[in-house]
Amino acid sequence: MQQHSQETYNQILRLRKDGYSFGQISKALQINKSTISYIVKRLQLPVTYPKALDIEKTALQKLIKKRYTIKQMAESLNCSATTVGKYLKKYKLKTLRVRKAKVYCVVCKRSTRNSTHKSKCYACASRVSRYRAKLKAVAYKGGKCMKCGWSGNIAALEFHHIEGENKEFGIGQKVNANWEKVKNELDKCELLCSNCHRSLHADNRDPKFLKAVFTDYNIPTIMDI
Repeated sequence: MQQHSQETYNQILRLRKDGYSFGQISKALQINKSTISYIVKRLQLPVTYPKALDIEKTALQKLIKKRYTIKQMAESLNCSATTVGKYLKKYKLKTLRVRKAKVYCVVCKRSTRNSTHKSKCYACASRVSRYRAKLKAVAYKGGKCMKCGWSGNIAALEFHHIEGENKEFGIGQKVNANWEKVKNELDKCELLCSNCHRSLHADNRDPKFLKAVFTDYNIPTIMDI
C-alpha cells in the first residue's frame, strides 16, 4: 500500500473528528476510500460513519421547488444521498419528476423515448441497419443482376446460392451478422434480379409436373381469355 505522510494522517484525523464520512474525505483528499479505512483503523478512530446532519424540512422544500434530484440535494447539503432520502421519508416529501422532452423518430415520427437510438425508434433503426447491410452485400456482388445486367432498386435484387447443398444460411436472414461470415456466404451466391431468380427456379421444376401441365392442354392466347 502507498505510504502517506504524517500531514495526510493529520488531515484525515481532523476531518473525521469534524464529522466527515469516508466518501467526503476521499473526495477532499483524492484518496481511495479503502486506504482511508485502513488509516482510520490504524489511528484507532471509530470506523462507524458520523451521525447524520439534522436537515430541516424547509431546506428540503426549497430544493424540491428548484426541482433538485436527491443527488443534487446531497451535494447542496453536504451529506449523503441516503441521508437525504431518510429525511424525505421522515417529512413525507417527494422530489418533483423532471419530464424529459419527447424525441420523435426521424422516419416514422413515433416517440423514441424508450429506444436506445436517439433519432430512430427500434423498428426503423432495424430497417435502416438491414438496408445498409444489403447495400453493402449488393455492392460486394457487383451491384447488378449477373444474368441480365439489370440494376435498380435493391429490393428487386436477390442472392441465389449456386450450389444449394453448400448453403449455410439465407443472406436475408443474417444480413446483420459478422461481415466476414456474410461475405463467405456471399461467395457461394450470384446476384440476380427477381425476374431472373424466379425464372431460374421455375426452370428447375420437376419434369413430371411440367408434363402434367402441358399434356392435352393448349396454351391460351390473349384472344382466348
